[in-house]
Amino acid sequence: MLLVIDVSNTNMVLGVFNGENLVANWRLSTKSGRTADETGLLICSLFAYSDVSVGDIEAIIVSSVVPDVMYSLTNGIVKYLDVTPIIV
Repeated sequence: MLLVIDVSNTNMVLGVFNGENLVANWRLSTKSGRTADETGLLICSLFAYSDVSVGDIEAIIVSSVVPDVMYSLTNGIVKYLDVTPIIV
């Protein structure tokens, strides 16, 4: 499955795709003060309330217009989801 994350100034929108089908989606506020641990754990906790497991994620794509959150977001993803995201 593919996790896509769109980071805008106000919100981060996350979606999980199984092929072309959207199977889960969430919206978080964009906060530049979050640490990598907070970001990674927050993303992982969303999966507990869906039919998708973190272990099902094979790839992650991130698009962002907020450079201030990219360090924490990227490092949180790598540490807690064990996937190196593609940044577009």
